[in-house]
Amino acid sequence: MANGDIITRDGHGKWLRFRNPVSVHTAMETCEVASVLEAVDVAVSKGIPVAGFIAYEAASGLDAALETHAPDRYPLVWFGEYSAPDVLDALPPPRQPALDLSWSPSTSDSEYAEALGRIKRYMLAGDTYQVNFTIRLHAHAVDDAYSLFCRLQASQLSENAAYVDLGETAICSVSPELFFELDGDLIRARPMKGTAPRG
Repeated sequence: MANGDIITRDGHGKWLRFRNPVSVHTAMETCEVASVLEAVDVAVSKGIPVAGFIAYEAASGLDAALETHAPDRYPLVWFGEYSAPDVLDALPPPRQPALDLSWSPSTSDSEYAEALGRIKRYMLAGDTYQVNFTIRLHAHAVDDAYSLFCRLQASQLSENAAYVDLGETAICSVSPELFFELDGDLIRARPMKGTAPRG
């Protein structure tokens, strides 16, 4: 994989491989988010294939009332303009097998318990009815992030998987959740949080 390469599902059981972006639209600061998304929209309106991502932390770049963590060295928005993607029946095999990783949580046991207690108090007070509480897990860097992605996808079998290679940074997403899909004037969303049956 090379810098700017993206592999994602097409919603019909195939994989799309975007390679060698012709141009790139990137927002590193919240003040750049809206203009970068407008540039991406212009490309899409011209029929240019685009692929990329919008980080959660980009939200405050669209609405100042939305509070997020301060942006770090990763892009808030990154989209490449491409030629037509390759359509693949299966993921290209990795060059090497993924190594086992030793994961450590971003919060201590006591911080986790305190956060859950606070959430329960908010619910009992009627301040909220649902909270999506997540923590980050950290592991030492891997030599080949694509191998890790293939291993994760083999175990999760996600219909909404995506791999984004930005050179120094790679995103391995095997989310079971369809955030949204735009097909002409139709927007389809299949969120999981709060909608999946128990168990």
